[in-house]
Amino acid sequence: MKPKQRLGSLGIGLLALAMASAQVAKLYDVEASRSYSLPDGSTVSYEGGCSFDDKQVNCWTPDGTPAPDLSEKISSYYLGSNGNELTIGFKKKNRLVVFSRSSGSGGVSINSLEGSYLQVHQLNGNGNGFFGWAMVKSALDAKSVSLVLTPYGLPAAPLVRAPFTEGAKLSYDGASITLGGTKSIPKDRKNAPGPGQFTGGNGQQLGDGKCWQYFVAVETPNSGQLSLGYTMIDKDGKSIRYVDRNGRAVSELKYVKESPYAANGYYMNPSAQPNAKYVGAYASPNYVSGSVVTITSNIDPAEVKFLEVSGSRSTRILFRDIPLDPK
Repeated sequence: MKPKQRLGSLGIGLLALAMASAQVAKLYDVEASRSYSLPDGSTVSYEGGCSFDDKQVNCWTPDGTPAPDLSEKISSYYLGSNGNELTIGFKKKNRLVVFSRSSGSGGVSINSLEGSYLQVHQLNGNGNGFFGWAMVKSALDAKSVSLVLTPYGLPAAPLVRAPFTEGAKLSYDGASITLGGTKSIPKDRKNAPGPGQFTGGNGQQLGDGKCWQYFVAVETPNSGQLSLGYTMIDKDGKSIRYVDRNGRAVSELKYVKESPYAANGYYMNPSAQPNAKYVGAYASPNYVSGSVVTITSNIDPAEVKFLEVSGSRSTRILFRDIPLDPK
């Protein structure tokens, strides 16, 4: 009986391992054949495919019908002055797979089912939806390709706030968040980590004022599908948008009235305002280790009474076995 028990345990262990491997390997959330409706009311659709060479682009609809309008649209894109080019894979079946998103301000990425990055070109975006295509270079005898399209900027839960005290906890759309305290960053930056750690809004380098690190632990079962944003809130319940060089909050009225840079729109770049008395506040999150987030900010923690958390979601949509040639 003992050998059978050991064999049974081994079988259960192998089954658990196989199930775990399958879970890790899954790189999509839902499947679609031609289109998929998103929570924000927009729709993503497979629009067709195209073959190309160094002379022309020939496209077809999902049912294999020639699509001269689509061919012209894509050809015009590459004949324009945008600097983008079609690259041809040697001894490969070179194809364009075309998708659209009817509306929405979030971006779209397209990857292979195996997770590899594909180059994507698009005609529009910035709130006007998406119309673009992925460049696929498959084996010459390949019949189809499976792609994962990921639209970003989908609605998540309403924002939440927690008192800004070390150890405070809050929940947001399935994520558990714990505030872990702060520490000041040396003004001379000599003890700062490597490049890119300490940057302000829009990736700008820090100015010469004081700055701090805020520490947050985030646990979420689907971290790749939930993007979080953090806002520092003052004692009056308002977001802190402007500070002086010591990190103390100032009103928008005071900033605009007394800052010579305000009229030029330099709200979020302290390094572009070396002599300014007041600068734009920023809070730039960066995942540094596992679930730990450091938020680099020029806001003095003494000014912060609440931490506000907001977010957006993404959905990975698998379009399986897209034909690489007209049917």
